[in-house]
Amino acid sequence: MVGLYGSNDQANYDAEGRHASSSSSNDYIEKAKFLIGCQSVRPNGSQVHLVTLEDHDLSRPATLTNRAFTHAEGEVVDLTALAAAPHLFVSVYSSLTKRMTECLTGARVWRLPYTTPLELEDEALDFADLPPTQVELEELEYVSTLPLDNYSLIKKIAAHPSETCGDLACILGPPFPTSGSADSRGISHGSSFLGILRAPTGNLGNGDYALESTMQLSIPMQNNYLKLTDDAFASETVVAASDHSPGGGVNLSSPVNAIRWSPHRKACTIAVACDSGVLGIDLRCMQPCFWLEDIHWPCVRDLDFNPNRDHLLATSGDDGCVKLWDLRQNSSCTATRKGTLGATKRMAAATPLATREPFSFRNVGSGISKGHQPLITLSSHSHWVWSVRYHPTRDQLLVSAGSDSAVCLYGLPSFSSDAKELPPASATSLRKPSADSLTHSGSEVDDLERLSFSGSQDSSNKLALGMRDGLLAKLDTHEESVYAVDWSPIDAWVFASVNYDGTVSVNRVPDPIKLDILLHNEAEDDDANEEESEE
Repeated sequence: MVGLYGSNDQANYDAEGRHASSSSSNDYIEKAKFLIGCQSVRPNGSQVHLVTLEDHDLSRPATLTNRAFTHAEGEVVDLTALAAAPHLFVSVYSSLTKRMTECLTGARVWRLPYTTPLELEDEALDFADLPPTQVELEELEYVSTLPLDNYSLIKKIAAHPSETCGDLACILGPPFPTSGSADSRGISHGSSFLGILRAPTGNLGNGDYALESTMQLSIPMQNNYLKLTDDAFASETVVAASDHSPGGGVNLSSPVNAIRWSPHRKACTIAVACDSGVLGIDLRCMQPCFWLEDIHWPCVRDLDFNPNRDHLLATSGDDGCVKLWDLRQNSSCTATRKGTLGATKRMAAATPLATREPFSFRNVGSGISKGHQPLITLSSHSHWVWSVRYHPTRDQLLVSAGSDSAVCLYGLPSFSSDAKELPPASATSLRKPSADSLTHSGSEVDDLERLSFSGSQDSSNKLALGMRDGLLAKLDTHEESVYAVDWSPIDAWVFASVNYDGTVSVNRVPDPIKLDILLHNEAEDDDANEEESEE
């Protein structure tokens, strides 16, 4: 599921597909929209749904509309919205061959048709329970196929965050071997490659993407860290010569769970979540720029960059935690080899007690401190955290979703762009609501779900609501695992989540939290103006 960046109504686009000026329709207000991909084992049963939040006047409650499109290419694996072209999106799909003996993957660019959605009469939007006659299936407009046929697998795709660039970053499997070529020798089936696709010049709706550059993902090494030639590991683990990249790194063979493009510094950085770590790639030289090792155990599920501070990164994983990292403190690129249990015990015994991490079932890694310490650890989930997303503009807000059927909204004002400096990092910092906090009912959208949150109603208390660090709200009305959550880039106070059984929940940030944030910003602006006038 992804939030769409703008409207796909025909009235707001010119003949070449560019976003038209809003002067001709001053009364038009763009609506919050989300794109959801659904999988089905039936032939041609997979669909893509466009969910729109329709806000009316005070006499009528807000409603949700749904448009369903057939996705005949296969099961939807991933969806990517383009900030530079709101009427286009990219889908990654998998399908079986005609002989049903092999699973193939592909990626295509689609255009949403210019039609008006029909309003649903049901209060809840549940794709599994809607009869076929209520949601009429439409056809997506095919635009182009991404030129990735030479690679065995397409894993993940991320779009350039700028509204003026439609480039794509892809995580790919190893290339198919060619006759007489030695390029693929020594490359394992689990190897991952990063490919950069350049968008066609001019109108994104016309023309094909071009694969500009690729690199095999590898973790670089440093001599001041645990070495591959260390005696403690040499006799326990064997690394083939083919596992070493020319730059002295170890090629990545773990599954890639997420990829995110940083919006800062001309979008020159990409972060990849793989196994229990996060690898950063500098696109200017196509080389690793940071490596966070063993930050979630056993798996990092998702990540997101702070939209306003280029050195902050949020991650989530199978340890049930959401963590915030300062990349300036974890900028070293290192690769280590984990031996067997015996080698790990010997290394732990040789490690001074002062440098060992305290044992925790939420952080069962190699048992050796890697030097990475999060700024804050949020443990509001009781199971795997599948998705984490920063607010598009208010970087003190963060939302996460997990397989404990919960969606959590956090406030991080001490780690936002409003804070003058960041608090010191602490690996054991768990921010939870106070025991004496009150519980209130929050705002609702169409009476679909009720969002409750904890905190004091006294807005003068800076530790209350939007001005406190930790859990602000928890949505627990989902009955299945929640696999995706995202904000609307149009209405930034609206976010949506989708769970295993296909139920979509659209909610707003509770009004008390929203007002506290807005009033606090206004107070800071007034103080700044007073200081300038005094000077």
